[in-house]
Amino acid sequence: MASEGQWLSILDYSRLRNISVSTVRRNIKGNRVKYKKVDGKYLIFVSAERLNACSNHDQEFLDLKLKIEQLELELRNVHEENADLKTLILFYESKFNKIESSRNINQVPDYLPELPVS
Repeated sequence: MASEGQWLSILDYSRLRNISVSTVRRNIKGNRVKYKKVDGKYLIFVSAERLNACSNHDQEFLDLKLKIEQLELELRNVHEENADLKTLILFYESKFNKIESSRNINQVPDYLPELPVS
């Protein structure tokens, strides 16, 4: 049965437990906490019971912090997707411009304009 809870950053976990960040890191190194590594950052699992023990203010702060992290990740993904789309647009525009310029080169006018005589 999977436990219910939340994954917290090292800083948030240290605030919740009121311990230093270095102590949290030692707990991770010593496998004394349940953790995972996501995008190079350690997240520590906190059970629902432990979260319920903290005050509503702390819980609200943690919820908002989690929401901010999720939004930052979504924003990063949107920026990457936008950059990919810009690259595609540049590629297709350059291809279109090459086609247009080759059409203009092959189209010779039926007549040549007369030059004024001085």
